[in-house]
Amino acid sequence: GRLDDAALDDARGGGLGAHGSLRVGQLPTALVRPFLPKSLPIDLERDVGPVVAAVDATVTDGAAPEIAVKVDAPSVRADLRASVAADGAIKVRPGGRIEASPVRRALLGGFGVQADADMALAVGIARLDVPAANGAADLARAAAELELTVRPFAQRPVGVTLGAGDAARTVRVADLRVTVATAALGSDASATVALRSDLAALDAALAAKGLGDLSQQAIDRAALSLSVKAADVPSARLAAEIPALKDLLPYLGGAAWSAELSYAGSTLQGDGTVTLRSGATQLAAKAALREAELAAEATAALDATPALVAAAAPGLPMELAAPARIEASVARFSMKRTQRWSFEAPPDVSASVRIAELEVAKVPGAKGNPVLAGLALEARAALGARMSAKGTLAASLAARRGGAAPAPIAPLRSSFEWTAAENAAPARWSAELALSPIAADGVAALIDLDEAARRELGSGARIAAKASSADGGIAFELTSTLERLKAQVSGTLAGDELALSRSSVDLALSAQQATELANAAGAKPGPDGKVPPPAWKEVGPVAIQAGVESLRMRLGGGVRSAVVRLDVKPFPMVAADGQRISVDGVKASVDMPAPDRAATVRAATVLVGSGGRAPVSLDAQVAGWSAPDGSFSAESLRVDGALKAERASTAVLGVLLGMGAELGEALGPELTVDATATSSAPGAATIAARASSRYATLDAPQVDLRAGMLAVAPAKPVTLDFLPSPPLRQRYLAPINPVFRDIRLADESKPIRLAVPMVAYPLDGDMARFDADIRLTVGNVLLERNADNDLLNVLKIFQKDAKQDNRPIDGVIDPLVVAVRKGQLAYKDFSVGIERVGSGWRTRLIFDGDIDLTRKPPYARLIAANYPLSSLAREVISVLPNEDGGPLADALNSVSLNVADAAQLRIAFRGPLGEVNGRPAKLDRRTKLVIDGSQLGKGVEEIGQKVGDALGDLFKK
Repeated sequence: GRLDDAALDDARGGGLGAHGSLRVGQLPTALVRPFLPKSLPIDLERDVGPVVAAVDATVTDGAAPEIAVKVDAPSVRADLRASVAADGAIKVRPGGRIEASPVRRALLGGFGVQADADMALAVGIARLDVPAANGAADLARAAAELELTVRPFAQRPVGVTLGAGDAARTVRVADLRVTVATAALGSDASATVALRSDLAALDAALAAKGLGDLSQQAIDRAALSLSVKAADVPSARLAAEIPALKDLLPYLGGAAWSAELSYAGSTLQGDGTVTLRSGATQLAAKAALREAELAAEATAALDATPALVAAAAPGLPMELAAPARIEASVARFSMKRTQRWSFEAPPDVSASVRIAELEVAKVPGAKGNPVLAGLALEARAALGARMSAKGTLAASLAARRGGAAPAPIAPLRSSFEWTAAENAAPARWSAELALSPIAADGVAALIDLDEAARRELGSGARIAAKASSADGGIAFELTSTLERLKAQVSGTLAGDELALSRSSVDLALSAQQATELANAAGAKPGPDGKVPPPAWKEVGPVAIQAGVESLRMRLGGGVRSAVVRLDVKPFPMVAADGQRISVDGVKASVDMPAPDRAATVRAATVLVGSGGRAPVSLDAQVAGWSAPDGSFSAESLRVDGALKAERASTAVLGVLLGMGAELGEALGPELTVDATATSSAPGAATIAARASSRYATLDAPQVDLRAGMLAVAPAKPVTLDFLPSPPLRQRYLAPINPVFRDIRLADESKPIRLAVPMVAYPLDGDMARFDADIRLTVGNVLLERNADNDLLNVLKIFQKDAKQDNRPIDGVIDPLVVAVRKGQLAYKDFSVGIERVGSGWRTRLIFDGDIDLTRKPPYARLIAANYPLSSLAREVISVLPNEDGGPLADALNSVSLNVADAAQLRIAFRGPLGEVNGRPAKLDRRTKLVIDGSQLGKGVEEIGQKVGDALGDLFKK
């Protein structure tokens, strides 16, 4: 570059040895660069400008000369004035200023500041005095008032990245202002910082006294005072900076946080505080720094809301009923200083938690909300070579029902101890809990109690529990003196294996609780999704005594061994229809020595009602019930045993099964059942059963259970002989075919026989694997005249006139043969003869069906019945779907009898057999004329033409 404009006026003399003026215009910065250190990360042409417009400098004559410097460049401007005293002291005049704008991001990067845009920087000098000592400037006694301002140059705000790698964070800076003031730098100094960014509005102030000669020792002894305030810190920004808290921060406080820090002392000793606030949340800490140690203490307070608890523990089956104020504190602890800024861990720490009231809702099995009032947790932890902790928990347990005030239950006291593992040994711990005395009113607010239970608890009771580490597991004891639950349980839990020994439980259920449990057992929704009405109007109080000599089981798996006795005392039951029975006690026992040895299971009870008694007993040997992992195994299960019911009252069983009087009407007054199971191989057994009553006899000589399938072999079919009582016809036979609804046997000494020669039924209910052959043999019957039986009333013989009476009609029902293959049920040529004529029958009905049992509900692809037109009543013909029914009837009456017999009306139904979307499905009905040519005589063409013309559009449609 070239220097085209320069002027120098120089003279010797004055305090600096020379005086005069220098003016340079249009100075190329390339001429200056060789005079600057090569290590300086400045590109003059880029960071200052290619040409400095003007440089003006003057030095006045005299003993105390004045100095003035002005610089005008594209990116740098300066205006400074100062005087130099005869002793060398320097005094800068107020108003001096240096500006750099823009300061390019590349230049900032050279000084370690990573920014995404250019900045603007300005330094203002309100005061700068540097006194002299021994003929030179003494910086330790300098006095100054300076202001540094940093702002975005064009882009607002500017992103400044702090740190590197994964720890890098970007702060969007909108404004930074720093002020420095000192009367004498060696005696005092102060600074303030005001930063406005997307992270926070930060204001800081630092003051120091006694800096001396600014050496390390002098700075360590100086008196320091620091104050920092950060406001408007967005919760969303904190969540981004601390990912572990992102799900909790929205519920811990408000939309923004604030922080305050203060410190007074020196770099070696002093006292400081830190406070964080957001909404109702406040965290505070105090620290005392000393030359030998650092002492600290902390407090925290927050409102635990239902939303916060749900976010912190989303899997909890319960929830917080209302916000709870939690106050926690860490007592003062000390850390020994080992090096300048290194400290040992404290030998111990004590902490406490206080909650005025904690209410929990939706607790499984509870009718009210548990409430802990005045909760206080105290804990102390030793942090030495082997850590340990101990503490206590105290609270008043209560329960709230509805909007009422909490009802006290009992004071709660608990304690615990824990010691860390040493070498290969596991950690050791123990805990105790006690509720005593227990108030009945509070328990009644938590769970339903009748008046008797309130009285039993009125004098107070006690529940206590103990637990401790033992052999890699947990040893525990539970004691209860409640009248409704007396328990003494001892055991261990190691891994997933639970073991009990010498334990007993006496449980007393109130009438209301027993009724709810009995009704809950049958409250499963039906196919329509509706829950059936309660089966029991009332169940009396139930007392259960259980004794556990030993029990070993895997959690989530099966029982490994057990010796258990169960005794249920007698109790009454009232069905929904008002019928009463009583359970005359239940005694049961289970003796399981080990998974590889057979277990003995015995149970017996007697049901008593107005219809008599129903004794039932079970005696069985069970083996191989457990898989290697402890879970239940059907593949290896072996069962040998017997189930007996001797002359059990069907009236009593009918009440228990919810069938009312129907069971007795169908079977007779008493039922005897004798069933045995004999193991044939692992996972396989042969079952033999016989049941007999006045009206029915079931004989199942051999039913095989293997691989999850029940099977019957043709050589030993299952048979059921029964008399068709009205309830049995209505409930079980009519769904097979409506013909069965209005029959009775012509000879009751020949009952109906249901034979099942072959069955393969999957126990898992997969109907696609269901195969069966079923044969129903009925024989001669009497058909009752019933105006409600639509299927039979289309027959002419069932239309009454003045000459007819109400006597039943003779009939015969040929065997019904049903085949089921892979869940598909089919039958055909099911013949029913009606009204005897000589050695034959006036009318024959032929049925066939095809039903898919794998669908829910089962789907009828076809259920069809063929009606002889010669038997159809004139009233029926007149309402067939034809606009002119008269000619059809006339045509049928004009043809010969054998032609009418050859003509049949086939009615077929299709659709789901059950409810769809909670409503009975409407079946699709199709009607078709079928003519059997083999039954026609002479004049076929003439008769066929006559019938065809008469039917017209009816069958074409």
